[in-house]
Amino acid sequence: MKAPTRTWPDAISFFPTGSSERQSEARPMMEKALLSYAFVCLLLACPSSAGEVPNGADNSPMYDTRPESRLQSNIWPDGIGNGLRKNVNEVTFALGPAIGTRTFGGWQIHDLVLGRLDYARLRTGVIGGRCPLRGSLEGRLELLGGGQYHPESTYLFGFTPVLRYNVATGNRWMPFVDVGAGVSLTDIGLPDLCTTFEFNVQGGAGCSYFLKDNLALTLQYRFVHISNADIDSPNVGVNINVIYIGLSRYF
Repeated sequence: MKAPTRTWPDAISFFPTGSSERQSEARPMMEKALLSYAFVCLLLACPSSAGEVPNGADNSPMYDTRPESRLQSNIWPDGIGNGLRKNVNEVTFALGPAIGTRTFGGWQIHDLVLGRLDYARLRTGVIGGRCPLRGSLEGRLELLGGGQYHPESTYLFGFTPVLRYNVATGNRWMPFVDVGAGVSLTDIGLPDLCTTFEFNVQGGAGCSYFLKDNLALTLQYRFVHISNADIDSPNVGVNINVIYIGLSRYF
């Protein structure tokens, strides 16, 4: 049963400390900035006809430790693990548990099961020269869907543009970090949310292991915050830690 409607303290919000006035002024500004960032990610994820790396640029592989890394393909211009080719596409399906937390405020702990269907496109070739953290930027469009099973049964759907950085390690393991912001629909409701339309902010890290040059298993951690940018109140927010296991195909 959902909690009855009432006004909850302004002090419990996305910002855990400070006066209520400072929090109510700062939070909308921050979330509007994140939505602007999401629009930039959306542009990055769209197809581009931009040219490749200029002639004379140093795009040589830093690692070449295994015979397979010397085999070129349409996906790996310098061999598996030495950086994905610009404009390569990716489709990913991922599924995992989402464990709630009261970090940044919250009246309840919300536990869910979430799935994702992603489309991604490499926006750059390998950047970073011979730096150990050389890699490539990727624009992603992610569809999120799932349900809450604790403290009650509810739904959650979302759409999130994401910017990801893939590290070129020279082998079949490809670590990455990413961040994104988008929109959500949910009936989680009181006491932490009060509207069906919500925004989501996400960030995390993970690693892909390539079974073949175009097929990879992925394990990732994501932190997800859901709130409505003070469109209505109460707006305490929902915070979850998600562990995704997925399968990605590159083409």
